[in-house]
Amino acid sequence: MIGWQEEVIRIIIGAALGGLVGLDREIRGQAAGLRTHTLVAVGSTLFALVSIFGFEGVAGSAGQVLTYDPSRVAAQIVVGIGFLGAGAIMRHGTSVKGLTTAASLWVVAALGLAVGCGYYLGAITVSVLLFLTLRAMRTAEDWLINWVRPDEATLTIRIENKKAESHDVLEFLEHRKIRVRELSVDRTPEDTQLRLYIKLPGDIKPEQVVKDISGAAGVIGAHWKR
Repeated sequence: MIGWQEEVIRIIIGAALGGLVGLDREIRGQAAGLRTHTLVAVGSTLFALVSIFGFEGVAGSAGQVLTYDPSRVAAQIVVGIGFLGAGAIMRHGTSVKGLTTAASLWVVAALGLAVGCGYYLGAITVSVLLFLTLRAMRTAEDWLINWVRPDEATLTIRIENKKAESHDVLEFLEHRKIRVRELSVDRTPEDTQLRLYIKLPGDIKPEQVVKDISGAAGVIGAHWKR
């Protein structure tokens, strides 16, 4: 049995590592942010502590020590965190959002378990790698996509509902031989936002597409991203 100081230290470390990951999700405006990730990590840490030390010395009616398997609680956490992660995943049209947040919740639960079991090296190493993946990998990902697929981009267009329709934008792109691979639509009473994953002909640049379509009737604004 460890001392109460060690138990408190493990819970604090679990909260800190979970909060580190949650900070990135909070900055990016995700529903599961700083508080959610911190709570998941602290909960997992406590479950691990209870699983390992909470049943020590428990005796049966005949005075025999009760045997137990600490890994059973860990297995239930791995399964149970899937329900929380599923709640972070949302579908918008043909696109799916929240997968990264769901994955980070899953890893944060593992961090809490590792800290609760006293495996500090693995928990701290994974938390640093996870934070770097969430923060730095986005820039590297954009660079790789631009290098591997320079003719592809994501185009976001806002149109005023009373002055233009989605098919007007698609006809505009089709006329310029711009191929739309994926399309998601978000509508409000005032305007519509189109998010298109496009493949450009070799002689057309995304900047030119944005400039041309921004001047079309009913278009409020447009921007692109590799």
